[in-house]
Amino acid sequence: MKKLYRYLPLILVFGLIVYFTIEAYATSTGRIMRTSTVDGGCGSSTCHANTPSTNTTVSLTAGSLTVEPGSTNSYTIRVSNSTLNNTGINIAFKTSITGAANIGTVGAPSGSGLQVLVNELTHSSPKDLISGSTDFPFTWQAPDKPGKYYLRAAGLAGNNNSSASGDEWNFMTPLEVIVRGVEIKEPVAGTNACTGKALNIKWESAGIEDLKIELSSDGGNSWNITLQESFKAVGGVWTWNIPTDFQQGNKFRIRLSDVTDPNRKSEMTANFGIFGQFYITKHPESKPLCPGESLQLYVNTQGQGLTYQWRKNGALIPGATDSILNLNNVNLGSSGFYGVIVSSSCFSPIISDEANIDVRIPTVITTQPQTQNVCLGGTAVFQVEADAHTIKYQWVKGNKDINGATSKTLTLTKVSEADVSTYYCEISGFCGTVRTNVVSLAINSQPVITLQPLEQTVCEKVTVTFKIEATGLDNIYEWYFNDKKVSTVSSPEYKLTNINLVNAGTYHSIVRNNCGQPVKSNAVQLTVNPLPRITSQPQARSVMVGDLVELAVSAQNVNTYQWKKNGKNIPDAVESSYKIDSAVTGDAGDYECTITNDCGSVTTIKAKLVVNVPLPGPRVSFTSLTIDFGDIFSDKSLDSLLTGFIKNNGNDTLLIDSIRIVTPDTVKYFELIFEDSTELDVNESIDISLKFTPFTPGAKSAKLVVYSNAVGEVPYVNLIGDGAVWDMATNRSKIDFGDVLVGQSDSVTFRIFNQSDYDIAWDNLEFDCDAANNFSIVKPELPVIVKSKTSQDVTAAFNPENAGNYNCLMSMVFYGTDKKLNIEVKGVGTGSSVNSDLYISDFNVFPNPSDRNLVFEFRLKELSDYTIDIIDNQGKIVRSHSGENPADKIIFLWDGNDNSSSLLPNGSYVAVLRAGNTFKTLNIVLIR
Repeated sequence: MKKLYRYLPLILVFGLIVYFTIEAYATSTGRIMRTSTVDGGCGSSTCHANTPSTNTTVSLTAGSLTVEPGSTNSYTIRVSNSTLNNTGINIAFKTSITGAANIGTVGAPSGSGLQVLVNELTHSSPKDLISGSTDFPFTWQAPDKPGKYYLRAAGLAGNNNSSASGDEWNFMTPLEVIVRGVEIKEPVAGTNACTGKALNIKWESAGIEDLKIELSSDGGNSWNITLQESFKAVGGVWTWNIPTDFQQGNKFRIRLSDVTDPNRKSEMTANFGIFGQFYITKHPESKPLCPGESLQLYVNTQGQGLTYQWRKNGALIPGATDSILNLNNVNLGSSGFYGVIVSSSCFSPIISDEANIDVRIPTVITTQPQTQNVCLGGTAVFQVEADAHTIKYQWVKGNKDINGATSKTLTLTKVSEADVSTYYCEISGFCGTVRTNVVSLAINSQPVITLQPLEQTVCEKVTVTFKIEATGLDNIYEWYFNDKKVSTVSSPEYKLTNINLVNAGTYHSIVRNNCGQPVKSNAVQLTVNPLPRITSQPQARSVMVGDLVELAVSAQNVNTYQWKKNGKNIPDAVESSYKIDSAVTGDAGDYECTITNDCGSVTTIKAKLVVNVPLPGPRVSFTSLTIDFGDIFSDKSLDSLLTGFIKNNGNDTLLIDSIRIVTPDTVKYFELIFEDSTELDVNESIDISLKFTPFTPGAKSAKLVVYSNAVGEVPYVNLIGDGAVWDMATNRSKIDFGDVLVGQSDSVTFRIFNQSDYDIAWDNLEFDCDAANNFSIVKPELPVIVKSKTSQDVTAAFNPENAGNYNCLMSMVFYGTDKKLNIEVKGVGTGSSVNSDLYISDFNVFPNPSDRNLVFEFRLKELSDYTIDIIDNQGKIVRSHSGENPADKIIFLWDGNDNSSSLLPNGSYVAVLRAGNTFKTLNIVLIR
């Protein structure tokens, strides 16, 4: 096949050559496409006369004009002319009387003098006229498609003079050829007919008078239904009114046959459907499910040719187009109302009832019970939180159900040794049963310290750990430094890492649990010995031969010094400074000093000493080649007077023409105060004044350049500094210490954040109120450096000197700026409870613990106004009750609600009774 494709272009070219060759030699080999009225007969292309001649006749002498589809038939056409010598012909079978297109297949029998070109017949060479006529026999295979077709011919009589002149041609009268048969046009494939409605059966036929119309209900296997025994074929259509009770199906076919010849039948149609009324006989059913389960929803129907579309909550479910809907591995999102729309091409859709599919929540535990350690005679409360549908609880002690313990809370009062056991709760619901963790109940006792913390003496930068051991369960350990609470996590160990001198002091721990009173450990001392600390580094120097050189370091906490040159110790160089009276070139090198004490050693930076050979003439020397102004807030300035900064170190008068500051941009961050044209005698020096104003954040730099008559290269001085941005914040804008006894203290820790790119010093504190001495900062000790991008914990204290309300504005002041962090601090100084019995006696509450409706009883020994405040564990007063001058025992009933009549949550509360300047307290517990 591939080889044929290779030569296809060549074959097409050859075909065209043959065709045009036929046209060119028409008189000798015949022509085609001359039979139709639009082709012009034999007179076109100036071959013969332009008009037909009646002297030539063309007629059919043999052959049937009614044939069977696909049959091969023989025909003879005669060309007659009484005066001329020879003849030629063009014969074709056409689809229309005018001769539009060829149909069927023509054939040229041997000896017929004809040839086939493009499914038409023409003479292969002129045939002689014998006795005035010539016959042309041929064959035609009819098409399979029944219908009316037309035999056309054009015949020519010639005079054999090798030219067109004198030739006479004519058309044969077109003859209608009937290919007998019938072809069904409707119904077409996919047609659905409806009972009680009309179905048009259409066909095209030829040569048939009466048709028999048959119906098959099984796809053509049998034809047991006759719709019409005999019906005139000429109309081409018969309408069947389908009975309303006619059977339904989708394999119906139509067949037509000739009444006179039953063997002559049409091709049967493709399958089509006949559908009627339909009904839902069973609707989808509602059902509750659990997550992970599967369900098959279905609908039963009566009828044929139905389609289905399932919906959930009224929305179509894509792809759910069967009578069955499978819901697999459902989850909570699968819940909803499911229904199906049943449709037919013949009648209106029917919507099924909706099935309520309720996927219920699984039985899950959201909060586990906790192990309980209670005091002897106390109350233990186990509580579980769970989700389930139709939830049920059953508490179990050991392995036995607890009678009546069927709620989510198990409360054991007046706990004794008999209650010590394991407990769990079994929770059941529609979607399963689950069991909580197994927890235990133990009886606790007041803590007893068995191991005290130890005093320690250490050096800076190490890690220190204080340890304590105590008996008891659920102990809470609080650590204190200099009597201020410092631990944020309860632990029997308190660890300090990378300590420094501020960590030195007294440490102790307080241990508490839910039984008895807290116990305090021994207070032990931490002594911190410092590391040596460098306060001033040695500076690089560039000198001339013979100059005095002095390298110096400033440090604290020093035992010994040791200077080094190029990494090697310098003998006897063991002071804070190292002096060279007269420098030589061999003194050049890197110098550093190691400073040591009992806790360790530190080494300075390396200071490079350069010793140059002097040239005769004036020389310029500086006390330093770098001036660092450090970090300055961008809206501030720093003035600096540099005494003796420039010196004539030569042997002739130094003339300074000018001193200029060269900057990388046009902004003058650095300003110089100096008079130009200054003379300096040998060894004479002068002062200069500099001012640094950063204006904007970021590093700033410039060069200080001296123009003079000095010999040799004069180095420039680097001027550097940073523009800092003050960006401090705090996590507290207000601190409320609540009620604090007069003479006592309470503290709150908050945090400040340095969000800038520079270290900021916090050096002072201001209070704006009349009683500022009642508030203080106990940590950290000021001043303190808050490093860039870090935070600092701050502990504020309230020490009321007198009873009453205190309110103050505390301002944190930072070095180098007038910006402040302001925090409102407030608190209430309350009267001392000492001698409260002078006013109050018999202050009691019962029942305690209780779910609500607590009864408070008390007496006042003297007439006085009184107040009862209920305070939650955040220090907030949630309920208040007041009275005036009671004469006898007082009873106050509390319903467990707050001041707005809302039910308070479970938990611990404190009741405070105040009378005169004294008060008493009671601890109470709400349990529901």
